[in-house]
Amino acid sequence: MASRTLYRWSGTILLIGGLLSLAASTLSAFLFPDNNPTPEELSSTSWLVAEILLFAGLLLIVMGFIGSYVRHAARAGRLGFVGSLLLWLGVLLAEGFSVVRLTLWPYLARLAPNALPSGGQGPVAGFLLWILAPWLLLSLGSLLLGVAILRSRVFPRWVGILLLVAGVLSILTFVLPPSGVGEILDPLSDGALFLALAWMGYTLIAGPKESMAPQPAMAPTGQTE
Repeated sequence: MASRTLYRWSGTILLIGGLLSLAASTLSAFLFPDNNPTPEELSSTSWLVAEILLFAGLLLIVMGFIGSYVRHAARAGRLGFVGSLLLWLGVLLAEGFSVVRLTLWPYLARLAPNALPSGGQGPVAGFLLWILAPWLLLSLGSLLLGVAILRSRVFPRWVGILLLVAGVLSILTFVLPPSGVGEILDPLSDGALFLALAWMGYTLIAGPKESMAPQPAMAPTGQTE
């Protein structure tokens, strides 16, 4: 009963977080397609709404993601553990970057627009900490967890496929020039990731056909009771 309650609560939080983050990334893709906001855009209500949605969504994902790992931990093995850890850390760092975008950037846009080089990308140290690190963690985590989900078969197959798509598109987004194709792939990568996480949350709420208790590891061949 305790496990079922954990899965339902985690699933509800993860589902809401994934949908909020998906809505925020979609809204930002339409309002700020070049991912290079001007000081005027940073001070707008549209920016505030999009960033609040993203902040809330990522926070809920961080809180609800633990239950999704517990659900398939026994079958996902080390690959699932590493993938889940990297993805969780990536979302956690992205949440920190969201706080900067929500609070510091609009403040600087009003008082010191020149302190926002390249439309708000920030100094090199900030790029390494808030952009490069989450990108690496989210990309690798999505790929590893996607493979683990396909192998464990606890969550729907399409969840694993979406995570793989998110990881591949994320890598292509970083490799390709920031303008052109990269601007299209970036929101698609985010959308695939957040949709996969929301789907995982829905699966936890609905429950699989078998028991919701964590799956035990398979005994070695030849052992008898």
